[in-house]
Amino acid sequence: MKFKSAFLSFAISALLIQPVIAGSGFYYGFDLVSHSLDTSTEVSLTYTSPPPDPSFQSDERSQSFLDPGLHIGYLFKHRRTQNYFMAPEFFATTLDSNDLIYGTNFKIGADINNLRLFAILGVNRIDAFKQNKLQLGLGAEYAINDYYSISLEWLRIDTLVEDSSADSIFGSQTLTTDTHTERDIEVITFSLRIYLLE
Repeated sequence: MKFKSAFLSFAISALLIQPVIAGSGFYYGFDLVSHSLDTSTEVSLTYTSPPPDPSFQSDERSQSFLDPGLHIGYLFKHRRTQNYFMAPEFFATTLDSNDLIYGTNFKIGADINNLRLFAILGVNRIDAFKQNKLQLGLGAEYAINDYYSISLEWLRIDTLVEDSSADSIFGSQTLTTDTHTERDIEVITFSLRIYLLE
């Protein structure tokens, strides 16, 4: 009940409070991106003619990276005084300063005074893993004035899965090594954004 009341209050506020943030127009920004990478690997070793019996190995590790990035997009409002908005956006960054990450986001949200709250749905590609993945997140943006703002966004990238298999021959036996790897990535982005008003 408390959650429903809070949501209803937010919806009413978004309808009644006049936004101060800029209207429609292109924008671009500079990002400081924190990537948290959790990797889980399972390896299965199987011989064609036991013994020995099949064996299994597993490994888990976590890594964190801080990378630069940039983005460009277009914010659309039907009227300047409208609270609700949508914004398609293109972004690019790196993972550990080596692997290029790029893609598109679609943002939809509402303005309340100098604060902009929004949800994010996007698709990204990490060159090193050669996979396109969905990403979901939330964000908040504070307008310094009509032209400059700062924002904080959190994103969760859909799990990246890789499977590989290799055979090695030892005399009359063949060793098959099957590897299953899952990577989970969370992203926190701090941005300085500049608006080009129409």
